[in-house]
Amino acid sequence: MSRRDRRIVEVRTLGYQSSRAGYGTSASAGDAYGPYLEVPQFIPISGDRFLFRLCGAVVAPGERCRVLGYKFTSLIARTFSVEVDGDQWPYKVEREVVSSMWAFPDGNITYYLRRIPMRQYVPPSVNFPPSVQYGLGGTDSALLALTYDPVARIYTPPAGGQPDGDPIAGLDRIKDQPGVWIDTTDCSDYVDGPCAIVAYADLKQSNSAERPFLPLANYPTGTLAQGLRPEDQFLLVWGEPPLNNTQYSGVAAGLRLEYVNKEKSP
Repeated sequence: MSRRDRRIVEVRTLGYQSSRAGYGTSASAGDAYGPYLEVPQFIPISGDRFLFRLCGAVVAPGERCRVLGYKFTSLIARTFSVEVDGDQWPYKVEREVVSSMWAFPDGNITYYLRRIPMRQYVPPSVNFPPSVQYGLGGTDSALLALTYDPVARIYTPPAGGQPDGDPIAGLDRIKDQPGVWIDTTDCSDYVDGPCAIVAYADLKQSNSAERPFLPLANYPTGTLAQGLRPEDQFLLVWGEPPLNNTQYSGVAAGLRLEYVNKEKSP
């Protein structure tokens, strides 16, 4: 098999950034997209977890593909209200989650890598904001929903919150991985097209008004505080009363894929 019969593709999350809508993220007019999907800052009254399609790629007929590596990452943030020229603007102080076993006391994330058969799918016309999409069809980055109204705290995921497709061997139901590339060349099998390979996440948002917190009298200080994980240090500074609106604010993924010609591959 020659190099021309093999190609490496990398896909990543690309999501609409509401805080960048006024001035964009590039020279292209109207471009306000960044490297993660924003996590809604409300708790659905239904109690459902948020379901995200983080990124994905199509495997065409006659192609074979395997996952060479993946990366999952998330952000937590404390949001302030800042006055500018008489108007109130949100300002986020963010922290990337880098500890693999860290999660909020009342919130967490599970990641999935799935093979999805190619289907004819035409979603209904639904007036959702950017990076929020109806149903499960597609490979681009989006919060997936059947109903979505953040003001009324209404959110219903499609398929009962279950990701579409079939698990890729050894790469499903991954819990709270930090944002580093994980090599999977020894455990990921090739999948044959036509299909899509998609990274999902389901996320339980933390309820900052009701979650357990450490009383101020029990806060560690000095060298004890320095020994905490960075996320716990962030939460102790910004996440408890009276500054208690720290929540998940972003989620993202990256996939490195190897495509080969089905007829010429082993």
